[in-house]
Amino acid sequence: MTVSLVAEQIKKLDTSLTSVYVSPGTLLGTVVAEGSPLAGVLVKTNGYTSYTNSNGYFEMSLPAGFYTVLFSKSGYTPVTTGATVPAGGIEDVSPINMSPTTTDVGFLLIVVTSGGNPVSGATVKCNGSTGYTNVNGQYEESFWPGSYTITVSKAGYTTWTGEAEIIAGETTRLDIEM
Repeated sequence: MTVSLVAEQIKKLDTSLTSVYVSPGTLLGTVVAEGSPLAGVLVKTNGYTSYTNSNGYFEMSLPAGFYTVLFSKSGYTPVTTGATVPAGGIEDVSPINMSPTTTDVGFLLIVVTSGGNPVSGATVKCNGSTGYTNVNGQYEESFWPGSYTITVSKAGYTTWTGEAEIIAGETTRLDIEM
């Protein structure tokens, strides 16, 4: 079977396609512990990160969609919640209640640079989880204490593999030059 289109039909097809801009939405909220605002909580979802301020407040501009959001801070049990961010709207997940923990997690902070400049969008693999560096070339995640093998990669760069020791209540920082 042969299909033929004349120039006039092709022109009509081309002009009927339009792009649609979907405005981002805002995810915001307040994190508390035992009724008081909790500052310095890492708020993380799909490669986006933020921290709560001294009032326990955070705000993130995100593309519209569903997100699983992780809240973590040394000395507290991590909390995960789901949130649907509407296009051009606001999703308030307040309050997020965090509880002190007796089994403390540690944090891994990876800073990836090339020639002194941050490398954003690098893939970080550690302990079965995959994340990405932000626009500042940083990746942060909480882990239980122990030794971990980490791989950092991005197209056009040399892949880096190394070890990190996570200590309860502390941040282990890796500065990686790719």
